Amino acid sequence: MPAHYCRKSSSKKYIERSFNSKMEVYQEYKNWSKGRQLPIASRQVFVDEFDAGDFAIFRPRKDQCDLCVSYAEGKVSEATYTLHRLQKDMAQKAKEDDKKRASESGDGCILFKLVHDEDWKELIVRGNSTSIKHQPKPLFSSQRQIAAAKFKHLQELKPVIPKDIHGFYDSLPHE
Repeated sequence: MPAHYCRKSSSKKYIERSFNSKMEVYQEYKNWSKGRQLPIASRQVFVDEFDAGDFAIFRPRKDQCDLCVSYAEGKVSEATYTLHRLQKDMAQKAKEDDKKRASESGDGCILFKLVHDEDWKELIVRGNSTSIKHQPKPLFSSQRQIAAAKFKHLQELKPVIPKDIHGFYDSLPHE
């Protein structure tokens, strides 16, 4: 089966729909080879060659949803499928309208709706942060002292710390 029955970018070669597994294809190959008195490759060799040849068994759905595929196989009623198609067409039209509206409006306002039958709602965008910064109340009235051993250790780390923050380490109160 040619690859155009599947996704546009597929390079696979599809075989008949009557096969459900590679094992069934292998059994058919064995019967064919026996009838012609040809040597039969092992199953593993057959599967490796099958994969190397870029063959596939299942007929792809060409980007169809489960309900569309079920309808094609006769598992879904005509009424269910018709309703599904109407909803699908409404969604596609709404998508096209949205794309057109987005390309034509330049006000920067974003509208949305969660259900196609509802009215449009404006997406509220959070404003920029205010210039007033909240400062938490300090836990201590003055800066606490660190132990002398800790201060010494921090001083030893200064060769690997950027020079612009050495002053901070030098100004730490210590015992």
